[in-house]
Amino acid sequence: MPSTRKYRPLINHLKSAVGDEFTMTIEEVEALVGPMKKYTRTKQFWANTVDYDGRPAWVIQREAGFDTAFQLSPQRVQFKRRKA
Repeated sequence: MPSTRKYRPLINHLKSAVGDEFTMTIEEVEALVGPMKKYTRTKQFWANTVDYDGRPAWVIQREAGFDTAFQLSPQRVQFKRRKA
């Protein structure tokens, strides 16, 4: 399981978010976690699947309780709260 230390500020931000759906630009995500590598700007990185359970994005999704969708242009991530 990857370390969540880098992504803890984003996870905490998502946990405290008001509302069930919102979008963040990559720049807003990076303001919380610091510079992200090129591969984090892909649909595959943010995909909602357990097939990649070693990815930091999967840990973010699991711990924060949100599904994600990556939008290429402009680069942003849509977060949608999972229903229990």
